[in-house]
Amino acid sequence: MKHLARVLVDSREKKPLPIPGMLSFLDDAHPATRRRRQTVRIQSETRELKTGDYVLEGHEREVVVERKGAVSEILQNTLTKDRTRFVKALDRLASESTSPWVIMEGTPVDMVTPTRWCPDPHLACDSLQRLLLERSIGLILVPTKNVSQRRAAGEFVARLLVNGAITTWPSSPTPSKGSDSPPEEPASAA
Repeated sequence: MKHLARVLVDSREKKPLPIPGMLSFLDDAHPATRRRRQTVRIQSETRELKTGDYVLEGHEREVVVERKGAVSEILQNTLTKDRTRFVKALDRLASESTSPWVIMEGTPVDMVTPTRWCPDPHLACDSLQRLLLERSIGLILVPTKNVSQRRAAGEFVARLLVNGAITTWPSSPTPSKGSDSPPEEPASAA
């Protein structure tokens, strides 16, 4: 049985991650130890989002992902006059989502290696970590230096969004088949 999920991508994303068209997920209707799968068809749609860069349609207040491109962007967001705007965006992310995440393109090595554009990356890292910890926002680093890594990062984001919806089905208004049922197909825009 196939189900449909729609990932909404903010229209202001300069370099959006590629979202896969179909993924196989752990079937929540069976014990995890049985390793049963369900296939979910995934569509992505570009829209202007009020908060974050990636959300799952119908679950916009559950998992919300904000993507950051590199340490140099974090430096700009946390250690310059842009900090006030960034802090407001993080406050909105934390208040409008039950599970807010920042996905940063890079690795732990990138976070501590000085470059011409970011001579003190550890200071940007410290500032970002403190801001996120104060707001209970998770941070995930994903390498994206080549096409396969970008695809894997896009799949990771899609999985995070769909799994976030699955874990909140009992409290979500979308499913109509009970708490163990996958989400209904979204209504088409008519």
